[in-house]
Amino acid sequence: MTTKMKLKPMLAAIISLAVLSTPVVVKADTPTSAPGSPTSEQSPPSPFANLNLSQQQQQQISQIQSDTDSKIQQVLTSNQQDQLAQQTQAGKKRWEAFKSLNLSQQQKQQIKQLRKSAKQQMAAVLTPEQRQELHAKRHQHEQEQQTHQ
Repeated sequence: MTTKMKLKPMLAAIISLAVLSTPVVVKADTPTSAPGSPTSEQSPPSPFANLNLSQQQQQQISQIQSDTDSKIQQVLTSNQQDQLAQQTQAGKKRWEAFKSLNLSQQQKQQIKQLRKSAKQQMAAVLTPEQRQELHAKRHQHEQEQQTHQ
């Protein structure tokens, strides 16, 4: 077995954790970047920022995201995993890289279901007040997206 073939599964695992995961664990006192600043352009603020998550909540959400990312990796073919890794390493945003993978309808449905399940699991970790704040943030984000189209 060649070295390249030996590294492929390891690379896929590393990429699934590093590339597919969104920043979930954010300290409550971390200021969010102003729109247009370099840090806000590099990675959008986590939807969980400023929700005053406890350490336990942060760990639970991080675990849910990690598990979901691993499951999404399993849905992809090895070729798609390689393409995703190459594109994200080249600086392409994750969502853009996913769009170019030519996912089958079945893969799209599986990924949609995995994300929906993760969203429900993460919501269950939050208090009612945190869920309300998260819902408000998502609604605001949707409104901003509509005005930019």
